[in-house]
Amino acid sequence: MTWDLRPGSVVIIPHPEAKNYGSVGKIGEKREDGHYTVILEEESKQGVKKNVHRLLGKWWVDSAIRGAVLRLPIVNLGATTKPKVKST
Repeated sequence: MTWDLRPGSVVIIPHPEAKNYGSVGKIGEKREDGHYTVILEEESKQGVKKNVHRLLGKWWVDSAIRGAVLRLPIVNLGATTKPKVKST
């Protein structure tokens, strides 16, 4: 899967056990410290939707590149995985 973290890229929280599962948002800016801002539309317990700023730590990107995580906390909306091609 290609993980597009450019500003404005649309993302979703994909894991059903996440507190904000299904929340859709977009990537904000990459901060000077290497972390990314993510603006998500989340629904409160009262059913009110509002934009909430969250942080995607740079360690997620580093861990994903190394293949050290089983799943990502956010993915691009409509993302699909590509099968690995074995080299001969």
